[in-house]
Amino acid sequence: MGVTRVTLSKRHGAITPNIALRIEKVFDEKADEWLMLQRQYDLSREKEAFKANPPVLKKFKCVIL
Repeated sequence: MGVTRVTLSKRHGAITPNIALRIEKVFDEKADEWLMLQRQYDLSREKEAFKANPPVLKKFKCVIL
């Protein structure tokens, strides 16, 4: 795939667009699907962190003109 083993074996590394394109080329797997999985994973982790330590935010009403 043109990347080192260390790059691929990092347990905490995210699937970047570049890596997703390489996976698509080598394994014939859609890059979009890999990026969607990464986004879902990132969002689920962020939701947990957000719940554990919610920021103090002021709500505003959205007015569309």
